[in-house]
Amino acid sequence: MPTLSKQYIATLKNAAKKLTGTKRRAFEAQVTLDYFDAKAYMAEQAIGWDRKTIALGLNELRTGIVCVDNFKARGNKKTEVKNPQMEVDIVALAEPQSQTDPKFQTLFKYRCVPINLYSQDANYFSAGEAYSFHMGITQRLQASYHKEFKHIIDELPLDIDRVKSISRRLNLASQDLNNVCGS
Repeated sequence: MPTLSKQYIATLKNAAKKLTGTKRRAFEAQVTLDYFDAKAYMAEQAIGWDRKTIALGLNELRTGIVCVDNFKARGNKKTEVKNPQMEVDIVALAEPQSQTDPKFQTLFKYRCVPINLYSQDANYFSAGEAYSFHMGITQRLQASYHKEFKHIIDELPLDIDRVKSISRRLNLASQDLNNVCGS
């Protein structure tokens, strides 16, 4: 096994870290061919790369056939994909009491929800919790809405100062409601 300086090994690791997928495997395989006689276990011991990745890269170099990565199949799926019936159920629950945007600026539907003025116990949310839950859902819906209707949203003027003012007022109202509920 050749002795490579620590600086040279660090440079190789840094170069490999900046590459991804097929390019990374090809780089690691070529280094293994050049310095470790095409022995993946030696490169693993000396540099710390994964032996299976190096072996796959060596096979790709040898055969010329490149393995395709399927990154989209990894990770957690969206709730809508895991349980498509959930969206239908939520719409069925909310549709009878919902109304369209009064200014007709969006395709969102709104529902008047009474604020919970009961004391806080195991069955009720505080106004702050309800507000943050509402904002989380709204932001997620707006993100998906923005992707689908980006061309429409880009044409609408945004008044950031007004949005901040409304947000500040909602936060103050939430605090006032919590003070009322707490006393």
